[in-house]
Amino acid sequence: MNLPTPRIDINQKYVSELFNKFSDYGLVFYPIKANAFPELIKVLYEKGASFNVSSAHYLCKILKLNISSSRILWDNCFSDFADIDAAINAGVKMFTVDSKQ
Repeated sequence: MNLPTPRIDINQKYVSELFNKFSDYGLVFYPIKANAFPELIKVLYEKGASFNVSSAHYLCKILKLNISSSRILWDNCFSDFADIDAAINAGVKMFTVDSKQ
């Protein structure tokens, strides 16, 4: 069998089953940096997942998939102001924060 590379196959049934198990315990925030493959993100979005984004690069990738900003958590305590502004301008309302103490 001659398959093109790189290649990724996603077992949507398995991903759905795992999501269901995790969602029994509360909201599921999938970290985009773990795997930003659009088909995987779409499956998780349709299941009800929210998404953990840590850079403007990943924010742009997820917004191109029409993911609602209400389901995005900006999770990078070391962001520069330009990236935070980009997230705010995109409608992101959830952020993690850190303190100097």
